[in-house]
Amino acid sequence: MFRTKNIKYLMLSMAFYLFGTIDVYAAVSCGDLVDQSYIVPKGADSVVVTSGVEVTNTGDPTLPDHCEVTGQIDVDPNDPSYISFQLRLPVEWNGKFLMHGNGQFAGTLENYDDAGIFPFPSLQALIAFDPDVPIDSPLLRGYAVGVTDAGHQSVHRSDGSWAQSMPGEEEINYAFLGVHLVTVVAKEIIERHYGSAPKYSYFSGCSNGGREAIWEVTKYPDDYDGVLAGTPFSNFNGWVMKLIDIQQAMFPLGQALDNPKVPISTMLAIHEAVVEECGDANGIISDPLRCDFDLTEVPGITPEELAVLEKLYGPTIIDNRFIYPGFPLGMEMDALAGQVFHPFFLFVLPSILPPPINFPAPNSSYLNALKFIKFFLKDDPDATLFDLDLENEGKDAMKDLKYLSPDKNIIRYKARGGKLIMYHGLADGGLSATNSVNEFNRFIKGNLRKKIVDKFARFFLLPNVHHCGLGMGVPNPGDPANDGATLHSLVGDLLTPLEKWVEEGIAPDEIAVKVGEWDPFEGKTISTLTDIVVCPYPKRTVWNSTTGEYECEEADIIEIE
Repeated sequence: MFRTKNIKYLMLSMAFYLFGTIDVYAAVSCGDLVDQSYIVPKGADSVVVTSGVEVTNTGDPTLPDHCEVTGQIDVDPNDPSYISFQLRLPVEWNGKFLMHGNGQFAGTLENYDDAGIFPFPSLQALIAFDPDVPIDSPLLRGYAVGVTDAGHQSVHRSDGSWAQSMPGEEEINYAFLGVHLVTVVAKEIIERHYGSAPKYSYFSGCSNGGREAIWEVTKYPDDYDGVLAGTPFSNFNGWVMKLIDIQQAMFPLGQALDNPKVPISTMLAIHEAVVEECGDANGIISDPLRCDFDLTEVPGITPEELAVLEKLYGPTIIDNRFIYPGFPLGMEMDALAGQVFHPFFLFVLPSILPPPINFPAPNSSYLNALKFIKFFLKDDPDATLFDLDLENEGKDAMKDLKYLSPDKNIIRYKARGGKLIMYHGLADGGLSATNSVNEFNRFIKGNLRKKIVDKFARFFLLPNVHHCGLGMGVPNPGDPANDGATLHSLVGDLLTPLEKWVEEGIAPDEIAVKVGEWDPFEGKTISTLTDIVVCPYPKRTVWNSTTGEYECEEADIIEIE
């Protein structure tokens, strides 16, 4: 005889066979989400929704009517720390879920739909070039969107002091577990609220959010159908060693922080020479990694400067082991603030967000390197850049930070039918695009052949684009008046091509980077010059002077190490 529960399971199985997915939950109102009991995912101890508030008639065109849900996930009942999250569930839901990644050290609930900024850059990209283009964001498209603080609470995402003397839970939450647990919980809350689970789930992150994206693909492949991984810290521990290597050379012990060993004038001269040698008629360097350029030919460059520049453009080697590649040519304008000197980091930022959040530093890389030494490696807020000896301590430091670097195996993500779009700005002076090339090469070599990888993972190198979608500062060769106007680049909407790939099976064979002329005095784009067609790596983008357009060209894999 069948028992009652067996009959129930049989009926459910038959219903699923006949009608497809069954709505397990009746729709729960926004406010009543607080009173629900939720399944506690593996790796967590408890889940609680602390508020559910209907947000209507805000007058803000970026915020449609929605239910704003906040909650917490406790991982260890003996530890006071917890993972916070926020969901925005639109009244007009498109049946999909999108999770935003975190910037920098996380610690806050930053919902990028407020302004449409990274890691969903289409809003700013479109508005910057055409103010008549409607505002766009995942929430406005009808997505249920989520964010998390990744397991610690800070006043600003640039605060890394939480990692000092922590027992490890917060660091593991920050590394990978926090995003995963919130993903699992968010899907259940969405299903409770709407009465049906998301049909498609997406993750979009850039910088540290790009690192989180790669973790999701490699460690938790079932979480997301599609992933946007921008400028990922995928070789996180190597990147930290690279920053320390460059900055100890740029600002040796006793060197004034406003006096880098490679002055701004030298960086500007290098950039001008690189544009001349490697750029096209528009001044765009579309393929710097395949450009043969000799730094010694830059007028006025000194042997002392070349020794420091070798740290910037060349690889970092510790104990005869390749740790991190150099930066590509053409990123010099972004490197002024990223690697050399910008007064904002030395004089302004520490007054806005004082220690232990930020410290006086000549550039962003020096500041980040200092935070990792103080809070992640030495557990000493008084530690300096020179309290880590790369030659003697670098190997152990790499091991200490290894937990932050994602796995390289993406076979399971292919097996579940997931799709990955990875992108990196070639003019990024803080995170080397060369490293992303190296990491993608490892995907190809360590997992599957290139033809197979192309079926579920595409990587785009974005010309003239700095960190996470924005690029400015390339002199416009078509500006005869020489009035200071520069070329201004923005990567457009990347979510749509990912949707088409996941939902319709249409792979992205190209994307576009918009280029306009930026007037620094007016503070706006004064004209749109062209769209750069960007091809999936290892193809290259080339300028066709006959047609006056950018085109894709077949090319070999770029060997980095």
